[in-house]
Amino acid sequence: MKMCKLGTIVSLAFCIFAVHQNASADLAAGMAEFRKGNFDVAVKEITQEVESGNAEAQVFLGGIYTYGTGVSQDTAKAFTWYQQAANQGDSSGQELLGRAYLNGQGVTKDAKAAFKSFLAAANGGNREAQYQVALMLNQGEGVPQSYSQAHKWLRQLADIHHGLALNDLGWAYQNGLGVTADKVLAFALYNTSSLFGASPQNKAGVNRAALSNDMADIEIENGLTLSCTLNKANKLTVQLDDYIANPKKVLDSACVH
Repeated sequence: MKMCKLGTIVSLAFCIFAVHQNASADLAAGMAEFRKGNFDVAVKEITQEVESGNAEAQVFLGGIYTYGTGVSQDTAKAFTWYQQAANQGDSSGQELLGRAYLNGQGVTKDAKAAFKSFLAAANGGNREAQYQVALMLNQGEGVPQSYSQAHKWLRQLADIHHGLALNDLGWAYQNGLGVTADKVLAFALYNTSSLFGASPQNKAGVNRAALSNDMADIEIENGLTLSCTLNKANKLTVQLDDYIANPKKVLDSACVH
């Protein structure tokens, strides 16, 4: 299932349109007006959908109030709409509600409530919520720290080449956080992360460079071979487990990097 990450209200508009192909005609029309910049018309049409209980419209209207696009910015109102969508089981609403609790937007900061909302969205297949659950478990924020539980969520995301999750898996293997430390595997995960998740937030390249200073040439060569193998795998975690079970067999593969 895709998710709607609140990067900008415009990206949210396109995301909702892409995810909810069966969106009502009024909601689709409202979003179309929004994309044209006709904010007054858009807000009016979307509000009608919100009042009828449309969860997707509630998420979108929450985004409008978060950014103050076409209306006066009001994070408290945004929180209310995210909450109503979340109460209907909408995973985008649950994720955005979690972010509101986590950042204190329109509500008092509450890490426990944030984790609960993220977890609900994560169980519904929301990828960004799954990453937030892993992050909070790793940090012990709003929930008892558990590297092993975080590891399970990160592995799910690794199979869709989620860049930040791959970086965090690399960090876990570099430092032995809930797993047996393995510099070669950490290097390979950082390398894969940098290929699939290039963004200012992703520190995989920096982490890989720092780690390589503490690695022998043969370890770096093995890390490159392993990352080549991981990159070409149909399911990354299967190949990862194969390496853990039999490193020599995997490293002896003919993968060309």
